[in-house]
Amino acid sequence: MKTLSSSFSSSLLGGLFGSATVCVVRHLQRAVPVLLCLLALLPGQGFFASKAHAVDVVLVSGTMRYVDLTQHMNRVDKGHYDFAIQNTGDETMYLTLELSRPDIFHIATNPRLDMPFNLRLISSDDTEIAPVNASDNEIDWEVPPGAVRRYILNGDIPAKTRFWLWNPDYQAEIEQRRFYFHQFVLVALVFVAMLALVVGYLRDRKRLMIPSMFALCFVVIMLVRWQIFMNILDLNELRLAMALMSLALIIAHLSMMNMSAISERYWRRVILNVDMILLGVIFSWVAHYFYPGFLGAMTVDWLEMFMVIPSILLCLAVVITFRLPENSESETNV
Repeated sequence: MKTLSSSFSSSLLGGLFGSATVCVVRHLQRAVPVLLCLLALLPGQGFFASKAHAVDVVLVSGTMRYVDLTQHMNRVDKGHYDFAIQNTGDETMYLTLELSRPDIFHIATNPRLDMPFNLRLISSDDTEIAPVNASDNEIDWEVPPGAVRRYILNGDIPAKTRFWLWNPDYQAEIEQRRFYFHQFVLVALVFVAMLALVVGYLRDRKRLMIPSMFALCFVVIMLVRWQIFMNILDLNELRLAMALMSLALIIAHLSMMNMSAISERYWRRVILNVDMILLGVIFSWVAHYFYPGFLGAMTVDWLEMFMVIPSILLCLAVVITFRLPENSESETNV
C-alpha cells in the first residue's frame, strides 16, 4: 500500500513539474522574439540618433553689451553650429559674432595655428552672411525688432572655440579703451625703465642697468605685438623680440651673481618674486592656448597686463637700491 501511494505521489509531482516546464517553455518562446526586437533596436538608437536639437533662444535688446554665446551654441557636427536669437527691443539690433582665435604668441611659435575660419552664417529667413576676409573671426548682421531668427554657422571652427555676441557700439568703446590702455602701458614701462637706468648710472653699477634693459625688452615685445594687430609688422619681428626677451632674462639672472651679502639677500627675494610671477604669466598663456578665452572676452587684455608686472617690479627694485650700501668688499662693479 505504501509502495502504491509513493509511486502515485511521484507520478503526480512529475506530471506537475512537466506541465510547469512546458508552460515556461511556451512563455519563453513568445518572449524571445520580443527580446530580439529590443536588442535589434538598441544599435539603431546609437547609430541613427535623432537629428532634432533643442536650441536656447538668446534674448537681445538695445541695452545689451556682450553675451558669452558659447553655452547657447549647439554643435551639430564638426564646423557646424546652431543657435537662435530674439530681438526683444523696438529697434533693429546690429550684432557682431566674435570667435576666439589663437593668439599671435601661439601662432609665432606654431605657424600651423594660423588657419582661416571661412565663416558663413545662414539665417532662417534665407539670408546668408559671410565676412569679407576668409581669415576674419567676426561676422556682422542685424535682427529686426521683435523678430526671432535661427542661424546655422558654418566654417573651419576648432572644437574649443568660444563665441561672444557683441553690441558693435560697446565693442568700439572697448577698442578705444584698449588703445588708451596700450599707450599707458608703454609710457609706464618706458618711464620706470629709464628711471632704473638713471639710478644704475648714478650709482656707477652697470649690473643694475640689466633689469632696466629687461624692462625695455618688454616694451619692444609689446610694441611689436600691437603693431602686428595694425598690420604694420609681421610675426618675424615678434619672434625676434621674444628671443631678445629670453636672452635678457638669462642675462638679468646672471648679473645678480657676485653680490655683497646685503645685496644678495635683497636681490634673492626680488628675483624669486619676479620668477614666480613670470611662471604665472607663462602658465596663463599656456592655459589660453589649450582653453581659449578662459578669463572671458577680455582674456588677452588681462594677460597683457600680467606681462608688464615683472618688468615694472624689476625696475622699481633697482630704484629702491638707493637704500643699499654702494660699496662692499665682496661686490665688484661690472
